[in-house]
Amino acid sequence: MGTRQPRLFLRRLWRAAGLIDWDEVSRTCQLTLDVRQRRVVDDVARLMLSCNLMCEIEAPPGGGNGRRLSIAGAAQQLCFLD
Repeated sequence: MGTRQPRLFLRRLWRAAGLIDWDEVSRTCQLTLDVRQRRVVDDVARLMLSCNLMCEIEAPPGGGNGRRLSIAGAAQQLCFLD
């Protein structure tokens, strides 16, 4: 399977539930996806890896339930947005 369909799915997922934001203080872009179920985050991270996209999984701010998946680094963010 190529990466066209998985990338399309990831874009639609980000459009529905993700966040793309610019931080004026650090002058960086933030691409994040907050998900309540760890298994979903793991599956999305695995799908991103199959498309050669690296991401990080971390606890959401405020210590709430779930996990935050983020795409760090300008090169990875550009690759995702391309």
